[in-house]
Amino acid sequence: MEQEDCRQFKDRLKTVAKTFRSVNDFSRKCGIANSLMLSYLGGKSLPGLDNLLKIAGAAEVSVMWLACGKGPFKSDSWALADGRKLELAMQRLDRIKGNLRDAAKRGEIEMTPAQRDEVTAYAYFYNLDEKQITEVMDKWGQRLMDARRLDFELLKAAVKTVEEILEALGQILPASKKADIITILYEKSLCRGKDCGAAVDRAMAKRLVMLAL
Repeated sequence: MEQEDCRQFKDRLKTVAKTFRSVNDFSRKCGIANSLMLSYLGGKSLPGLDNLLKIAGAAEVSVMWLACGKGPFKSDSWALADGRKLELAMQRLDRIKGNLRDAAKRGEIEMTPAQRDEVTAYAYFYNLDEKQITEVMDKWGQRLMDARRLDFELLKAAVKTVEEILEALGQILPASKKADIITILYEKSLCRGKDCGAAVDRAMAKRLVMLAL
């Protein structure tokens, strides 16, 4: 999850939370643990689609507005405020999750919980049927393969950078220390988020090498 996404969602959530007597009251009406609601309000985490629907239903606001700040504030609140509509929405969500699991199994695609939530949300908001979900999963599988290739290139770049710095310094490190430096450098580069193919931070690499000498 991007920090910016947490910050923006937190602000929208605080807006709707103010319409309730307290955070405890808000959490209770949403059917969400108070500690988890505080985490959302503090910008420490984002809700999955299940809890997003619960919050939107209790606050009678648009799911799309709550999720990403788009569209009218209360465009679909009438549907979510109605118990039967909310029940149907949750049933549709269950069907989508089942279809997604089946498609992932058929395509032998492994997904992280965050990736699974993203595809589930996409399928829910665009009301995709089983065939369409399978098509999305096929494309997602290719994206995962592309991501693995990018990660591999990044790892090679981290190894090359460390070797070049050691050669320039005329130093040799034990294999275990060198592996630790490469691992840290690789993980820090991955943490740049969207640009997972970014160049390795050479200055950081040199600092790590100097500390290990």
